[in-house]
Amino acid sequence: TSKAVADKKSLKSQKKKADVVSDSEMASDAPVKDAAADEDLPTGFKIKSYTEGALLRSLDQGKLYEAKVIRVGEDNQYFIHYQGWNKKWDKWVHASLLMSEGPEAEKYSKALADQERRRKEARENAKRAA
Repeated sequence: TSKAVADKKSLKSQKKKADVVSDSEMASDAPVKDAAADEDLPTGFKIKSYTEGALLRSLDQGKLYEAKVIRVGEDNQYFIHYQGWNKKWDKWVHASLLMSEGPEAEKYSKALADQERRRKEARENAKRAA
């Protein structure tokens, strides 16, 4: 149907917009944003290579968690262990969800926590106003 064709074209357009990464984003672990997603939420980071044993941060459910690379797979896939979590949570993740450990990761993690706190407050205020 024409709606399905229009949706498919829109999806292609959104994907092309999401694939565009500026030079400044390529120079760091800065988040790569999806044009179709909420402006504030990152959908991934610049793809980098990591080695077994590397300490890093993994983006999951809108938060950055400390993690360690257990195994390196193919096609930018890494099997990670979330530090301080049971091994049942270990999983394969794509490199676009990983960020090198360091001051930038700590700063970004705090920014995500602040963003979630502001959203929660806004939801609570909206409930009170209703």
